[in-house]
Amino acid sequence: YPFSQCSNLGRGTALKCIVDSPTYTCDGREKVDELLVAATHGEGVTLFAVNRSQTDDIETTFDLRDFEVTSATATVVRHDDMGAVNTAEDQWNVRPESNPEFSISEGLLTIRLPKLSWNVVQLTLGNA
Repeated sequence: YPFSQCSNLGRGTALKCIVDSPTYTCDGREKVDELLVAATHGEGVTLFAVNRSQTDDIETTFDLRDFEVTSATATVVRHDDMGAVNTAEDQWNVRPESNPEFSISEGLLTIRLPKLSWNVVQLTLGNA
């Protein structure tokens, strides 16, 4: 799903994302970001975010004050079993689901990103 969502929704101009993320150490590398973010601006704005934390949800805020956001939807791909896969018998075991844990107020989007998850937020823009 992440590849399909990036291909279908990641249209327009890539936006520079300044991210303040919790970090972890892995295989001798220090300060590896738990939160990865990419964004595009086309007909709307699409935010892509990965929470790599194995233990914690991340609540984060996106500053959208440069945009006139009229509506938003959020989806998440995650599973309690990290070994879960889709099979011919169960094609919908791991799939995007609605993520209602977000709000927009005064140009700031606050969203909870579950641990070990792929997230997409689609923002519809007005005529600013």
